[in-house]
Amino acid sequence: MDDRCALQTSAEDDSESEESTVALWMVLVATFSMLVIPLLGMAIPMAAFKYVDSEKTAVVLSLGNCLSAGLIFSLGICHIIPDTVEAMFKTGINYKLNYLLIVIGFYATLILDNVAHNSEDHFANPNKEISGDCKEEMTSEGGNGIKVVIDPSEEKWSLKAFVSKALPVLTFFVAIQFHATLECIVIGVQQNITNFWTLFAGVAIHKSFVSFAFGSKLHSARKLDRSGHHLVLWTMAILWSLLPALCLLIGHLASDGLNAVSKVVFGALAGGTFLYIGSFEVLGEEFGSHHSPAPGMWGSRRSDVMWKFFMFGVGVLFVAGLIAIPHRHD
Repeated sequence: MDDRCALQTSAEDDSESEESTVALWMVLVATFSMLVIPLLGMAIPMAAFKYVDSEKTAVVLSLGNCLSAGLIFSLGICHIIPDTVEAMFKTGINYKLNYLLIVIGFYATLILDNVAHNSEDHFANPNKEISGDCKEEMTSEGGNGIKVVIDPSEEKWSLKAFVSKALPVLTFFVAIQFHATLECIVIGVQQNITNFWTLFAGVAIHKSFVSFAFGSKLHSARKLDRSGHHLVLWTMAILWSLLPALCLLIGHLASDGLNAVSKVVFGALAGGTFLYIGSFEVLGEEFGSHHSPAPGMWGSRRSDVMWKFFMFGVGVLFVAGLIAIPHRHD
């Protein structure tokens, strides 16, 4: 009962000045930034791979991922989940719906992440699967080898061939967009400036490194399939940057019309995605047993692992410092 009173007192304390409320120009700046940051992140690998070796690229991407994981994981626990707890008291529902939705958001992101990784093989290796129209010729070395000859001039456009090439990219796109759109909607509905910019910073940092990895895949696909047309690929890249930015703006415009239940649904689902991304998706990739680089490569040394732990800790400490700033959950 005391907790209920404390939360109600916090919710009813709306006497804060207008200076602490998110203005439209702030949302527009954040929306534009959320559009530009991914585009720059995708463009950098395309230009930098000519001048920067893959080892340095791996170091930047790995440490950046660990930093963003610390930010996202801590923001989910310290900001998103408390928001849903307070919103639940406003609904008057006794059932702990927010915690159930957090689990659902976590589980849905787990499923979509696995779908995305399954589509990622085709995404990064467009020539991995060879169509039956290719000619097979036996090599002269004992007849054991198979030589595949592809004549692009003989390939005719068909809806089936187009779908077979585009579907893995579309699947990857939908799977990766699920948590990005939820995150940006939750940013948009924030009415307190501190909460707004804190969540924006965490998501923007994470998205910048995800975009860097996305650009690396575009670069790999272009190297492996120079003769192919990448209109679908680049269309997905542009939409991948555009949709989350629009969701941030839409979230702000619709925030006044959202009732407490809607805020619980969006916030809890996003909270589940924050927890999954900050723990399993990034840390599982960086510290998992399957991640065993060759000796001498980045990640194979004990000092490399310690640097990863350090960057994750920096992200956690950053959020811990922000908690000390007086703020109100919306």
